[in-house]
Amino acid sequence: MSDNALFDAISQATDLAGLAEFAPNEADGHRRLADVYTKANRHAEAVVQRRQVVRIRSTEPAGWLDLARSLGKSGQKVEAREVLDSVLRAKWGAGQESAVENVRT
Repeated sequence: MSDNALFDAISQATDLAGLAEFAPNEADGHRRLADVYTKANRHAEAVVQRRQVVRIRSTEPAGWLDLARSLGKSGQKVEAREVLDSVLRAKWGAGQESAVENVRT
């Protein structure tokens, strides 16, 4: 990542951190912040934000899958596998099963 890209990512993360702090029960701010952290290879910080997403939207598999990916990238492979196994075993609502099917295949 170039210096300019890194600076942009840090600036964006700072802005999104303010959003996540201002609206802690809104999953979108946490998800977007986690995405920025992931792009900046700050995976441990991404995990913290992804945990907030699943706290808020626990019935949506996409957040859990993102958490599993972030856990894996942060070196927490055992927990990543546990989260992924839970997602694959769970029964998801209509319209959400397709996100899980993409992982199964």
